[in-house]
This record gives sequence, C-alpha cells and structure tokens, in this order.
Amino acid sequence: MKILFINNFNAPDYLNDSVYHGLYCLNKKFPTEFQVTVSNRPGYMMKDYPDPENLYGRGFSLYAFMDDHLPVETDMIRKIQDRYYDLVIYGSILRDSTLIEEVFRSYRKDEILTFDGEDYHYIDEFLAYRTTYFKRENVLGRRDIRNTNFAIPEEKVFTRKFKKDKVLGTVIPGDTSTYLFSKEHDYYMDYATSHYGKTHKKGGWDCLRHYEIFAAYCIPYFSDIHLCPEQVLTNLPKNLLLEVNRYAVEGKVHPDYDNLLEEAHEYTLKYLTTEALAAKILS
Repeated sequence: MKILFINNFNAPDYLNDSVYHGLYCLNKKFPTEFQVTVSNRPGYMMKDYPDPENLYGRGFSLYAFMDDHLPVETDMIRKIQDRYYDLVIYGSILRDSTLIEEVFRSYRKDEILTFDGEDYHYIDEFLAYRTTYFKRENVLGRRDIRNTNFAIPEEKVFTRKFKKDKVLGTVIPGDTSTYLFSKEHDYYMDYATSHYGKTHKKGGWDCLRHYEIFAAYCIPYFSDIHLCPEQVLTNLPKNLLLEVNRYAVEGKVHPDYDNLLEEAHEYTLKYLTTEALAAKILS
C-alpha cells in the first residue's frame, strides 16, 4: 500500500503526530506492505530539535525523540495526478489542506483520509461529505464521521512495574503549582510510583495525559469519565476506569488493583499505541 501523508509540521498537533508516528512504525516494521512518504519533515519530533522544552507539554512523549523519519516526497503533484498512491492522508486537515483540489480530482472519498484533532465540535461539512473524515471530539455521535484519538509511542510504555509509594500522582490538571517536572523521565516515574494519575476533560475529552498515565504502568483516575459522550474516547477502557473511580474518588486503592493494573497495561499495548492507532485507521 502506497500512502502519502500531508502535513506542514509547522506546530505540534497531538492527533497528527500520533498518526504520523504510527505510520512510521508500520512502514519500518512492514516496509513491503506499507510504503509511506510525507510532504514535510517533522522537525519537532526529531532528536535534533533544538528547543523541546518550549513545545506544548514541554515536548514530553511525542517530541524530540525520533532518530529517523519517513521519506519526504518531492514529486507529489505528478504522483497524485497519476494515482500513484493508494491513500492520501491529511494529518490535520483544518491546518494544512495542501493540494486538496488536485487530490479531489484524482481520488475517491474512501481514498482520502482527513483528520480533525481540534478541541471544538465544529465539523467541515464539505470535507465530511467528500472525504473519510476522522474527528477526535465527535461529541454529537455523527455516524458519518469516524471516531479517532491520540496515542502513545510503544517505546514510551513501561515494561515493568515499580513499587507504588503513593495513591495519587503529583500532577493535578489545571493546578499549575503541581507542574513540577522539567524532565520527561521524572514525570513518568512519578506516575509509575503512584497507584493513580489524576486526569479529566480539559479543552476536549481526549488528552495525551491519559495515555502517559497508562504508559507509566499506572491507572488514570479519570474523575468525569462518567460524563463522556458514548462516541468520544471509544478507544479507552471506560468500564475499568469507572470501576477504579469508585475507590480513587475517596483516595483509596482498589482491593483488586494489581489485577486491574495488569489489565490496563495489556490494554495499553494492544490498543493505545501509535502503531495500533495507525493499524486501526488503515483497516
């Protein structure tokens, strides 16, 4: 399968960058099955990026860590006109729609995948009609829209448990006085040594922090998950989160915590990685 991924990579976008990294993983693991090229180099995702601490979220988890990147396409227009690609993917369609008219002239709706990772509920109706439209915050439950989500690189997922010495992790979303970690390793280790990591809805229901907590061999205390619309965060194990909330809300460790933790860890590796996201999209 030949895939063109279009994005200008002018600024971080968690959904775009999750999808990009997932495609990179599939391309690396199965080079004869997935041949992916991209319109631009993802500079802020590369190890040589000079200022990761000034990126959103201090550059944790998705940024300034890649050694290599997908090849940059130099002949996009001709190849689009010749239908060289099997799929054209726009990683952040509302931020970069380069060559969209040319793509419309050459490709069917099911051959154009567009991703909208914005917090707000707005849906571009023309794009929803003309492309296979993936919306992160599909709060209205539109059946003509594909649900999608952020994800975490598998290399960020811990491979072993650490001793838990506190019930709740240090960071409390919205309370900037708790944002104490300048190093990604220290941030993850705080979750790794906690039974729960606090999280909740902010600008949107989806948040990279959910995945960082899972990745650190910890369980999110997602305080308002019971209010989450059915068609949003369909990738998360909501029943597990609701179960642990019964105890986390009172600052207690669930009596079956160890088994729930193992279930959450297995779920993370199976469903919450960037590679799992890319595979789901392409299926």
